[in-house]
Amino acid sequence: MPHRPPLSSRSAPELKRVKTMVEPAIDVGPERLNSGGDAALAKWGFSLQDLKPSRPSVLAGTKVPAKYRDPSNAANVWSGRGRAPSWFTEALQAGLSPEDMLIRTE
Repeated sequence: MPHRPPLSSRSAPELKRVKTMVEPAIDVGPERLNSGGDAALAKWGFSLQDLKPSRPSVLAGTKVPAKYRDPSNAANVWSGRGRAPSWFTEALQAGLSPEDMLIRTE
């Protein structure tokens, strides 16, 4: 893609020319601006609606109980989902196993 200078460095006639090219696209509205993307999806047998989830996941936003507890600070807990917290990785590096940090529910 060629390097283009910022708009602030352009002359008034150049900016007016750009404005005349952009205004029709703005007037068309957002539903038409994506027509190229729709055509590319149609080529493969999809529509934009196919890519959007029909409804949120049933599990979205649900809290998961903590599975691991920091042995040096009981206030630090982790569910085991997502990125491991620093205290967990530090404990692993110190020689503890994940089983050593499991919260026992008996």
